[in-house]
Amino acid sequence: MKNADYSPWKGELAVRQLSGACTADAFIGFFRQGWFSLILVLSGEIQIEFEGSAPLLRLSSGRLCWLSDGARVSRVAVPLRCYLLSCTRALAVKSRVARYGIGHLGEATAQSVSVIPLSNAEVRHLVQLMGMLRRKIDGSCRQPLQDAMVLLCLNLLLCEYGALYHKKSQNQTAFHSRDEKITMGFLALVDANAGRRRDVNFYADALCITHRHLRKAVRRATGRTVKYFIEAGLVAEALLLLTDEDLSVTEIGERLDFGSLSSFSAFFKKHAKLSPSQYRKRLRP
Repeated sequence: MKNADYSPWKGELAVRQLSGACTADAFIGFFRQGWFSLILVLSGEIQIEFEGSAPLLRLSSGRLCWLSDGARVSRVAVPLRCYLLSCTRALAVKSRVARYGIGHLGEATAQSVSVIPLSNAEVRHLVQLMGMLRRKIDGSCRQPLQDAMVLLCLNLLLCEYGALYHKKSQNQTAFHSRDEKITMGFLALVDANAGRRRDVNFYADALCITHRHLRKAVRRATGRTVKYFIEAGLVAEALLLLTDEDLSVTEIGERLDFGSLSSFSAFFKKHAKLSPSQYRKRLRP
């Protein structure tokens, strides 16, 4: 078996490339509670079992599969070539997926399992993204803004997955719970209004439900609070605006409707662990 070395990035993200005569044991540790996984099969076949009475799933070449926790690889047909990415849901939010591509990704991740058939061109593109992410994680030497590059690569992969899911399922009927539909609508509104509206009533009114109903639905669907996602969108908008050198930090705070520079700086530092000025300096070559 040829098994590329890997190290979980900060305990929240891992990427593995497998090829050759590997066994099901090579997948142990990837389907953890609170994590999701993407499997890209290039050749061979993987058989997956699920907790409960769900049927077996067989993944063959040219297939991309999204799995939540509760799955287990039970058999591998060799020779196998595949990429496997596993990530915590919290990291997906922190990596600003809540700001970019949220609609398609939210729709895709509402499913516990989804399998997408890929064209040769789509496979090649995903292999490039997987390889790029693995190199950023496994690099032996630290580079400036390496953490930011890891998150950017993860963002690209997840948004690409969301777009592929949307494209492949346009002609299929998707079934979501009421809570999931409310949550997807809420996240799409946060995406469109990040930095402008942070009051819960605005989002509840837009969805024609009460703020209490919205809070409960989002909590049941994601395990997170409404405030968490609104603040994630606000932080992402601040990060985006800080890349514009023509805007001062004070102007950015005003644009995001903070009452003072100190309140904006305190909010940003709480979430980004850096002041706005420190973050901007790190962006400069």
